[in-house]
Amino acid sequence: MVFDYYHKLSLNNTTVSQKEKEIVAVYGPYDIKQKASTWKYRENRYKWVIASNSGSPGLRVQKAPRQGEYDNMHCHARMKSTDIEGNIQLHAPFCGHSCIHTHWRWSNISGSIADKYKGWSSKGAFTALDQPKVPYNQKVTVAICNTNRGPNSFSDTNILDPSNLSILSPSTKIYWYRVEVIDPNANEQQVLMEQGIGWAYRYSTPDESESIADLSDSLLGPIKPSSSWSSPPTQKEMSTYFENDVYPVFRYKDKGDQIPEGNHNKLHNGGTDTSMEDL
Repeated sequence: MVFDYYHKLSLNNTTVSQKEKEIVAVYGPYDIKQKASTWKYRENRYKWVIASNSGSPGLRVQKAPRQGEYDNMHCHARMKSTDIEGNIQLHAPFCGHSCIHTHWRWSNISGSIADKYKGWSSKGAFTALDQPKVPYNQKVTVAICNTNRGPNSFSDTNILDPSNLSILSPSTKIYWYRVEVIDPNANEQQVLMEQGIGWAYRYSTPDESESIADLSDSLLGPIKPSSSWSSPPTQKEMSTYFENDVYPVFRYKDKGDQIPEGNHNKLHNGGTDTSMEDL
């Protein structure tokens, strides 16, 4: 209901070799014109990642016209190597602790709950379901790269040289958010990053001197900690709570992995394979 798919950068240890990555986050007006015929039906139904029988309804991925490969970026510090199901942990659909994140598009479900999650239309910001939080005359590309990149993009079309992508440093990297403004009018102000960027350092409460009973009611709701806490809880206790109690609830709802990888291209009804990123 929140994420259709993801692409993880596996940098939990020195044995992983992950290259720098660049994506189109939001397509601009020229992209829309060039790809109008192929984007008329940007939809496929994929076999659900845990489905073992042909009767599975599959995962339906339908992209909005300006929607790029991904809608957000979460870059977090190392969590324990694997989760309760042996998978790498991901700070999604929200950041738990020590995590930088930004969302340039939200789902219809989010936008139906609050206008602040809606995107841009000809009427301005916060006015359209489905749409990115980027004006129509802009294109956004995003890269995760090493610190020796910059200060300028490689070319007019790419942040990074696609023929020369380096291995990412596991500990230090740059998150590059590039906006191209297409045919701006003279003296017209431009909104370049309406959604902003956030850093979630730790779980917290308005008054950390409150009792554990109050904390359980206000912060945790139905998700209770599996171990006892100090009063107030320490940062380590908060982090452990996220990893052991909160994370498994949204990742393995109904005992199945809820977030397939984006390179998953097994179509439900056969046909030419198409990855979720390329849809």
